[in-house]
Amino acid sequence: MRALLYELEKENHVKGAHITTCDHCINGQQRTQRKFFDAYDDLVNTTQDFYIVGHARWLDFSVTGRIQPSYINILRHPVLRHRSEYYYFRSRKGELHSKERAKEECSCYKKKFSDCILNSSPECSESVLRFAGVYTSYFCGYNCDNMTDISKNERIFRNFDSYAFVGVTEDMKSSVFLLGKTFPHIFRNADAIYAKIDPVKLQEYTFDLSEQVAQKLLNFNKGSVELELYYRALNRVIESMSSIRLRPNLVFRNTSPGATQLILKYFQTWKDKVGR
Repeated sequence: MRALLYELEKENHVKGAHITTCDHCINGQQRTQRKFFDAYDDLVNTTQDFYIVGHARWLDFSVTGRIQPSYINILRHPVLRHRSEYYYFRSRKGELHSKERAKEECSCYKKKFSDCILNSSPECSESVLRFAGVYTSYFCGYNCDNMTDISKNERIFRNFDSYAFVGVTEDMKSSVFLLGKTFPHIFRNADAIYAKIDPVKLQEYTFDLSEQVAQKLLNFNKGSVELELYYRALNRVIESMSSIRLRPNLVFRNTSPGATQLILKYFQTWKDKVGR
């Protein structure tokens, strides 16, 4: 998304700010909020349309007297995100985090992702199989730690519904196209520009997601808020495309055919259950 926005800045002459966040750092959450407020103040009086991009939790700008901006988010399927996070901690970029995790009793970051998932011991299931809750924190926002689960979930889904757009990485083609419809000035011709950007290169985990791995993760996290948020986002994209008589184009990268079919089956089960 950042690469696309850089190109759109040049193509559509829009202004934006790219924020680097670190919520887990010392005073990280306060510093992150300050960065977004400062970027907003720098841009709001200089241009009619602007964007601020970063790994951002929902933030209520209105309590500070600012006009609440429109929020967008692009979600990756939690199973694929779980795998991506696993290899991030094995990468050089995540080296410091990896060293800390290696000290944990249940750490298996020297194994392949599939070996780690399929051979996890029962006492390590929670730390190895549980989704990290990233989307939960994004949509809940700040000051959620002391909330009850009921109050937290109410806020999460209320904030989710307030987002101007939520797409999915498994259908970036449709998501980018719909962004152009939602924010035509900033994302004008975004679909054509996105098509020219080099596709993601295959990494070491190519096809390292079997049906058995997907099954174990989906079963363990069944009914989780992370999956619910993704299903709602995917359903938004499908319904939006259907409303203009276009078909979505789902692509599950580096995923075996069996795992892909299983992921789609779980989504269809969710749709049948909620009557979508």
